Amino acid sequence: MKSKLDTTTGFTLLEVMIAVVVLSIGVIAVYAMQMTSITGNAAANQLTASTNTAAIIVEEIVNMPYNSANYDFDIDTDGDGIIDTDLATFTDGLGSNNNQAGLNDITDPGAGTTSDYTTAITTNGGNFTLDINVARNYPDNGMDTIRVIIRNNTGFGNRVSFSTIKSSI
Repeated sequence: MKSKLDTTTGFTLLEVMIAVVVLSIGVIAVYAMQMTSITGNAAANQLTASTNTAAIIVEEIVNMPYNSANYDFDIDTDGDGIIDTDLATFTDGLGSNNNQAGLNDITDPGAGTTSDYTTAITTNGGNFTLDINVARNYPDNGMDTIRVIIRNNTGFGNRVSFSTIKSSI
């Protein structure tokens, strides 16, 4: 007669170890996917913040009167009604790279290029570099093209640019 102690049921140590390895691979894959998602969301938040900042600045510029000599960019970058960035008055500089009348110039000491005006901006969404370029009488006489370029300084490398044309009419 067989006793109940002689029957073997359950998992061997090898089977348990294989199950732990398979489970660990799954957990590592889920962790990697989660980290990619977090990084992507942070980059998207920075892109949204830079786009919103550029849109606010362009809206301020659109509301300015046409001035063939100077523009005075005193800008409320966070929408609270207080001027956060006093960009002072500046005149059009020559294009560093001869690209579309200098509209794509950014201030980059390493490359030897400068925009018409550059400053650092800190908003709730991050730290940015603001470049503004004005092309007088471009694309035609009595029209000034103004390009606002926002560059993200937090390592995601986002760059957003908006352009507007101011007319003397």
